[in-house]
Amino acid sequence: MNSLIFGNILAFIGSAIMVAIGLVKNRNKIILAQCAQFAFQGTANLVLGGTSGGIATLLSILRNLICIKWKLNVPLKVVFSVIVAVPCLMSFNGILSLFPLISAIAFTWLLDVKSAVLLKTVIISTSCLWLIYDFSIKNYVAAAFDAFTIVSNTVGIFMVRKNGEQ
Repeated sequence: MNSLIFGNILAFIGSAIMVAIGLVKNRNKIILAQCAQFAFQGTANLVLGGTSGGIATLLSILRNLICIKWKLNVPLKVVFSVIVAVPCLMSFNGILSLFPLISAIAFTWLLDVKSAVLLKTVIISTSCLWLIYDFSIKNYVAAAFDAFTIVSNTVGIFMVRKNGEQ
């Protein structure tokens, strides 16, 4: 099977999970669902030649699991940021290859926020970077779903606020 098609099939599965996350209100459920999404998206990125995206995404699963089990304190955030930065920088392939690194590190530093609204805002911001990156590596399915994620998380913010939650 052509790697472009296979990569986009994997991206579709991960993307469907990603969009559904936008409608989830519970923080831990958001993070667990994102682990499943990352497994598919990271593999798709690697298949499509997006090394930095694959590395950042797959290592983000580890970060998410740590965040659920333990408080993601500053030393853990620094360690994770370095763990992601080193291989991503070693696979540097132009400025766009930094977008997954920036997204992973930004998300790491803000993942432990208590506010579902702020978490969804972070997801929206990092999805904007992924939209550009995914398009650049011809991960067209993921790029489309990045746009859907931006919309679904925006709707999710309104849902959370409507229920009087933060």
